Parts: sequence; structure tokens; C-alpha cells
Amino acid sequence: MPVVNAVAERIASSILAYPSRSRMLGIGRTIIAIGQLSVLVFTPQSYLFVPLAGMPQSPQCDTTGSSLLAYCMFGGLAKNTVAMVIGAILVAVIIGVLPRVTGVLHYWASVSMGTAFALPDGGEQAAQVATFFLMFALVNDNRIWHWQLRGAPDSAGVFQGIAWAAGWALRLQMAYIYLNASISKIAVSDWSDGTAVYYVVRGESFGVGNFLQSTILAITAVPLLALIASWGTIAIEAATAVLILGRGRVRLVGLLLSIFLHIAFIAAIGLWSFALIMVGLMVCATTGWNSSRRESELEVSNSAVVKMHETDGRRQTDSLLTSKDPISETIRPTT
Repeated sequence: MPVVNAVAERIASSILAYPSRSRMLGIGRTIIAIGQLSVLVFTPQSYLFVPLAGMPQSPQCDTTGSSLLAYCMFGGLAKNTVAMVIGAILVAVIIGVLPRVTGVLHYWASVSMGTAFALPDGGEQAAQVATFFLMFALVNDNRIWHWQLRGAPDSAGVFQGIAWAAGWALRLQMAYIYLNASISKIAVSDWSDGTAVYYVVRGESFGVGNFLQSTILAITAVPLLALIASWGTIAIEAATAVLILGRGRVRLVGLLLSIFLHIAFIAAIGLWSFALIMVGLMVCATTGWNSSRRESELEVSNSAVVKMHETDGRRQTDSLLTSKDPISETIRPTT
């Protein structure tokens, strides 16, 4: 069927074109790990494991699988020591050594952090799911470190297919995160009436407190500008969710919008670790935005191969239909 063949060719071309050994994927992983490491370095352990009313003391080691995670596996050690173990893994990810191996360790470190901390933020929660997909996206990356050029073309084997599927899963996950963030804000009155940013930057916990304080407070004091900032955030998140699913430069625009949004978050409320993790995840999710040309070339090549096989098949069929049957010729009676 022509439609089925066309879809199959498109998928095959996309799989072959996916840059499973891309330095862009390495850059994204490095940014994620820097964001996570900043939490361990700059946040006292007592803040990460603060007691919560009505909740058991963190980390909770009585749940299924928790004994395999860092803070429970090394429960006999001081929390600072366990943090150093996790930090060493994150440093290895930042350096980029053995991506295929550190991809697994990065997922383990992310889950260990996200499930152990009493109050994990959105970045740490997103990193748990995203590093799971990245673990599979790296199965075809056999480089010594992720700053190397690709070298040999990506293998067309099973590992390349797994990496492509994981890359798509990560894109869908990031699209969901941004779309959910956008839609959920509309249901909140402060966001829908355009006053959310005004109140956020003046909040006691996350309010602006850097050298931009007077400027940001002055800007958000203007009702129209506060409205634009609030609805602009919603619009950028929704646009990012759609653009990340596009091809080529469309995906790149989604990445740039995300970077702009999180730089604004850093400037306004200082969410450094959250911003770094989310930007790193977006870099990983948009890996291959410049591979559309390669996909097109592969599609043309695949189409040419298919047509060649179809032509050869027709020629063989025609040859069989027009050739004489030697057995019939032998037993045919003479007159």
C-alpha cells in the first residue's frame, strides 16, 4: 500500500537521521547535571530533609525499590557523604565520560535525589522522568566522552531504533510538561486576570531579590505590563509545547523560547537549578533539529531503492510471462 510504504519510509529515515551520538545531547546532559549539582552544593542538607507536618521523616526507605536508591542504600553514612557520591556521578555526567554508562548512573542519581528530598522542586521531578528516557537515548552512544564528534555514522541496528524512540518519548514528555503548565495556569484566577506575575515577584519566598529588584517591581507595577508578563508566560509555555513537536527550525524556535522563559525566571525569582534543568532537558529534547535535511536525503534515497526493487520485480515478472516453458515445448505434439 502506498500510504503504508510512505509512512514506513518516513519512520526509517527519521530513525537513521536521529543523532544518537550528538554533542548537543551531551550539552543538554551537562546543563541538567550542573543544575542538579548546584542543589547539592548550595543547599544545606538540613534544608533538603526538613521535617514536614504529618509526613514521615525523609528519606523514606520503606517503599518498594527505595533500598536501591542512594540515601537508603548508604543509609549508614552521613547525608553529606551520600551527597558526595551523587555529586561525583553528576560531575562525571558534566565531563561527559562514557555517556552510555553515565546515562544509567544519572537516572539513578536523579531518582535518588527526587524521591529522598522532602520538598523536591519541579526541575528535580522532571529530571527523574527525563533521565529515564535519556538512559535509553544513549544506548547507541559508544564514545569515550560526549564532546567527541560522531565519527562513524550512527548504526541502523536495534540500538539506534531504541535511541530514536527514547528521543521521541522525551520530546512528548517535555511537550506535556509545558502544555500542562500553560493550561493549569488558566484555571488560577491570578493568572487568568493577569496579576500573577505582580504577586509572584513580591512574594516572601520567591520574590525578586537581586540587583534587578527595583526595575522588575517598577515594570510589574504597570497593570498592562503585568498582564503581558502573566499571559506572555502562558503563551510561551503553550507555544513551546507545540513547537517542540515540529521539524527543523520550528523545534529550534521552541528551544529558544524556553531559554528566554527560564532566563526570565532566573532574573525575576532566582530559580537557578529549576531553570538549568529545564533548559538542559529542552536541549536534549530538541537534539537533531538540524537533521531535517538528512531525513529528506534519506527519504529520497529510500524511495529510490524501493522504486528500483519495484522495477526489478516488474521486469522479472514480465520475463517469466514472455518466456517459453521448456517442458511444454518438449511434450508438445507435432503435426
